[in-house]
Amino acid sequence: MASAIGGKLVLVTGASSGIGRATAELFAERGARLILLARNTELLEEVAAGIRERGAKAAAFSVDLSQAQDVEAVAERIRREQGIPDIVVNNAGAGRWLPLVRTSLEEGRAMIELPYLAAFYVTRVFLPEMLQRGSGQIGPYPDDQHEKDRLRDLTRIVHRLAERLRLHRGKTRP
Repeated sequence: MASAIGGKLVLVTGASSGIGRATAELFAERGARLILLARNTELLEEVAAGIRERGAKAAAFSVDLSQAQDVEAVAERIRREQGIPDIVVNNAGAGRWLPLVRTSLEEGRAMIELPYLAAFYVTRVFLPEMLQRGSGQIGPYPDDQHEKDRLRDLTRIVHRLAERLRLHRGKTRP
């Protein structure tokens, strides 16, 4: 069965590691063309190279998604070089697994602000053109049962990882 995602232009934020990387790799397996965004240029290039080695198309753009002007600048490059995404997956985030008492106010604020602002800025720069075109999706939407199964499996992996982190955190005290 052909994937409805095949050939779609998919933008994934936070694509240099973790869930963002796994999401990008999943879309690549289904034949999507990838636009990868993250701050860490070296890791982002590794992800893009790995995707290209497996025969998919991936373009990496290093950007600080917490800065509106940086998002607007990279969006202009993406429009020129890649086009308007068909799907935007807002996944960027940052933080460390620390007890609350060991998390500074600044770090706590950044962990809250980054995912929200990144999603707001990225969606804001591409949504008008998606609306004008009459197509586009914000978020990962599986198009067939295989993809739904893979997304469910990915969700289970994330939940297991979160449980392990909770168990690990429970063993250590500040």
